[in-house]
Amino acid sequence: MTKPTTARHSPAPDPTASMEVMLAQLDLMGIDPADLATFAAERGRTGGATVAAFVADRVLGVLTKGQRDAWGSYLPVVTQGLPGLCSCFCDACLTVYKGNSTWQPCPCLVAQKCRCSKAMLGQGAIGTDSCLETCGGVGERPLASVHLADWEHLARWAQLRAQKRVAVRNRSRGAEGRATFTHDGRSAVEHLRNLVSTLYKLALGDHVPGVRENLGIQMSLKPRPAVAARGYSEQQLVELWQALFTSGSNDVELDMVIIWFCLETGSRRGGPIGLRVGDLLFHAGCVRLGEKNGKFDDQPVSTRLLEFLLGHGLRRGDIVIDNPEQLAVDEITVAHVVSRQVTLRTDAPVFFYKTPIKVTATEGSERSEPRPLTRKRFETLWNRLKRELPWLDELHGRPHDLRKTMGTFVERAFGHAVAQGWLRHTVNDVTGGYTMAGSEAIEEAHRWLVGEG
Repeated sequence: MTKPTTARHSPAPDPTASMEVMLAQLDLMGIDPADLATFAAERGRTGGATVAAFVADRVLGVLTKGQRDAWGSYLPVVTQGLPGLCSCFCDACLTVYKGNSTWQPCPCLVAQKCRCSKAMLGQGAIGTDSCLETCGGVGERPLASVHLADWEHLARWAQLRAQKRVAVRNRSRGAEGRATFTHDGRSAVEHLRNLVSTLYKLALGDHVPGVRENLGIQMSLKPRPAVAARGYSEQQLVELWQALFTSGSNDVELDMVIIWFCLETGSRRGGPIGLRVGDLLFHAGCVRLGEKNGKFDDQPVSTRLLEFLLGHGLRRGDIVIDNPEQLAVDEITVAHVVSRQVTLRTDAPVFFYKTPIKVTATEGSERSEPRPLTRKRFETLWNRLKRELPWLDELHGRPHDLRKTMGTFVERAFGHAVAQGWLRHTVNDVTGGYTMAGSEAIEEAHRWLVGEG
């Protein structure tokens, strides 16, 4: 009778010991483990996430609001490419282009046959020979398999998209007899480069297999052109102010207080948009500006402007918490707020549109609520002003020019250090730290600006 055998199970291998053996073998063969990881990733034999998955899982969640606003139209370029966008600048191809993310395939793509001339195809950043050559993304590829040439190719297509946008705008402006734009799309390359650099920075921090260097910072980029002087003369400021009342505005008060605020404070667009009732510092005669990078500064303003801002918010926004004496909106003054006879909502915005916004409740009923100022108002305001003032249209004026104008006035009268403080620019050199202007010098410059000095 045969004796039954007992099955023997060998112990599970130690993963650490196995990897030590593998590393020793790779060392004998003269292979760098990092090179092996890159080699595997290039052939798709890696468990690493694709570019699209990495962007969704790791990149989107850590972008600041400013980065999301700036790079929002570039993320799809990375992951999906620009399907349906051709490189031709002929009328037929420009007609179907509507913007950064809105276009229809041109007639050549629809017919799958390109009849466009090489001259029209070669006007942009991409020198293709046919409208059938379009841009694909890298979203489905492992990050380690994407080369510098791939990113450069995407950057050129992003640049081409910007160039086509300007070409469409110029065609429209030219038909109206207005000044056209000159723009080579380099800012699009800069945005895509910054996005890719951030992507690699996160990938290196996460030790993504095969990713060994930041290819974003190696992407080619033309230097920015020298900053052009964009300050307006006193006569031009007078004309701009008068145009507020003649350009067909549907809300002159809002337009006027926006310009007034920007002129007196040198504010960026984010200043009035982000201003809250609690930022009106009545005791100090200042407003607290939080314009960018989470930085807040107290900027001196005139009593007249503070009073107007308070009245504007009271008339248009629901900002009163407590009003024991039942004062009418037009009766409430700064003195009432300072003495706490009237209590205001400090988290409420200051700038509001004239027309409230309708909000639908969960039960289906509608109610009207005050509508805070948005960036859109700056666009519509400057479009009206440029149609009213030919010189402003020729300069392609923008809201930031007011800040440059007033900063120039302060610099000419009080010097570089005071202008730097009044504009709230960061001091990044040792000498600037020694000579930076104090609050008294900035307040003196403000009094001079508003005619109180």
